This record gives sequence, structure tokens and C-alpha cells, in this order.
Amino acid sequence: MSFSEDMADFINSDTPGYLLATVGGSSVGALFDNGFASALDIAGSGPRITLPTASAPSAALGDAVTVSGASYTIAGIESDGTGITVLRLQEV
Repeated sequence: MSFSEDMADFINSDTPGYLLATVGGSSVGALFDNGFASALDIAGSGPRITLPTASAPSAALGDAVTVSGASYTIAGIESDGTGITVLRLQEV
């Protein structure tokens, strides 16, 4: 049995943290997180956006991303196989 839900039901303007981002020139709805992390005495932030996979089907490493006026590039793409993708970002 396969999982088939419309991820827009979970990531939409009613979701706390929802915003519009630009990924590769296209506007997409996403959740932005720039949480602080520390491991092995190395600390920093890890900006990322979480979005429905269908919202950015052609996202590729190095693509430009703009979130709230800040510029990033895609440093990692993590699709969970259920229709949700996390784009790990690197600030430009």
C-alpha cells in the first residue's frame, strides 16, 4: 500500500512558520528553519526549508533560493519518499 496525501494539506498558509520562498526562480510555499546546532565543539546554524516535493520537482544542488530577502544556495536535498523534501541551504 502506498502513501498518497496532498502535502499542501500539511504545509500551507495556516501552518505556523509558513512563508513564500523562491527556489530556482519559482515561488513556493515552505517552512523555514535556521536552528542552531552544536556537535563536537563545532557550532553554527543550519538553514533549511521544508516543502512538498511536488512544489520544487527540479530543485538541484547549487540552485538559488531566496527566503525573506536572504540569499542561499541549495547545499543538500533530502526527500523522505512520502512527498516532503527538505532543502538544506548555504547562505550566499
